[in-house]
Amino acid sequence: MSTYTPSGRLGDPNMDLNTDPRANPKLVKALAAFGLDKRQPQPDLTVDSPLSEITALMAQFDAMFGPLYDNLPLDLSSDKHEPKIVESEVMIKGVDGNDIKLHVFRKAGTEGEVMPGVLYMHGGQYDFPIISGVCT
Repeated sequence: MSTYTPSGRLGDPNMDLNTDPRANPKLVKALAAFGLDKRQPQPDLTVDSPLSEITALMAQFDAMFGPLYDNLPLDLSSDKHEPKIVESEVMIKGVDGNDIKLHVFRKAGTEGEVMPGVLYMHGGQYDFPIISGVCT
């Protein structure tokens, strides 16, 4: 029998961003200004909800997150536990032959290693993270 307990909400479903010891205090403070440091009510939608209800909720999210993105600090200080990050640019060819510039951020010293990754894809006015496979 395992005694392992996952960190964060996986290990404690009552935890929120404000009580998660792993959260960066400056980020929590910035999100608190928008009431996002606490657990949020879950939308009353299902896979069977009408498209009009889903669209209305997405419009509410867009209106709410625009000011949030505009006011989040981009200069959060690092601490001794955060790894050094190396940024590089890579050009790839799109399916239609156009050049696409990728900005790659990796933990220093991991160049050439296969690692899990997150892809941020421009989705209109804002960028949204899309969980991806692995990065090399």
